[in-house]
Amino acid sequence: MLYKKVLWGCATFRYHMIKDLLEHCPDEEVADLAHDLWKSLTMEITFLVGQEGFDTLYARSVFLTENASPWQDHSAPQPLDRPITDPLLPSAETSLTPAQIRVTTRQLLSVFIGVLSTLIGNQVTARILDVAWKKFMMHPVKE
Repeated sequence: MLYKKVLWGCATFRYHMIKDLLEHCPDEEVADLAHDLWKSLTMEITFLVGQEGFDTLYARSVFLTENASPWQDHSAPQPLDRPITDPLLPSAETSLTPAQIRVTTRQLLSVFIGVLSTLIGNQVTARILDVAWKKFMMHPVKE
């Protein structure tokens, strides 16, 4: 378990873990998986910093990610217009392909987790990810 916590602190490991989760998911389920990843992470973050804190982190991540994402055509969600009560990407209304959902989710989660890690440190971020995503991992973390 210590090994995994150390690795969660590594940006390359986080990127590949997210990529593997998304790539091994069937196309017809990738939007649901992306939504579930965000929802689980959102619950843990809002527990610690509140909805406004999460919204701020999410807005910053969207800003940092949007130029390189598939939704750069300005159909991107506008996270500052309203509170984020549910993860914005992907949703049933998006016209993104499964490949675009994978890329967008991977990029946005990687940036979001990187910003979070910069603010609160790798160890706390690793623990949050362990708790939030334990059901998505092959070997869930014991509590």
